[in-house]
Amino acid sequence: MIVRLTSSARTTLGGRLCSFSPCIEQVQRTCEALTEQGFKEIRTLEVLLRIHNVRAVTLQLPNFGPDSSSQTGPEAMEEAPPSATPDHTSLKLKTTTPLREMPGHTGYLTFATKPRT
Repeated sequence: MIVRLTSSARTTLGGRLCSFSPCIEQVQRTCEALTEQGFKEIRTLEVLLRIHNVRAVTLQLPNFGPDSSSQTGPEAMEEAPPSATPDHTSLKLKTTTPLREMPGHTGYLTFATKPRT
């Protein structure tokens, strides 16, 4: 948490600053101190750890039958006989789901810009 900056830090510190605070009261004091020291573009983001379960799933792709747009001529009017072997085309992918209960603690990242003088 930044409450006071020394005079040498005030004169040499320029660019971007990032501060982590575990509670909102510290964020408020940090933002006030940054404003007093001439920092601009002060933004705070809340950070909360979320654990996700990763699992592999296989999805069966639907079989919509033959592609009628590729058939031409009088035989296109006749319906094609069903395939003797079923089409078992599938897609394997990974998915995530968050835990139902997540014990934890939030935190805050404060970013600020100090213009160089």
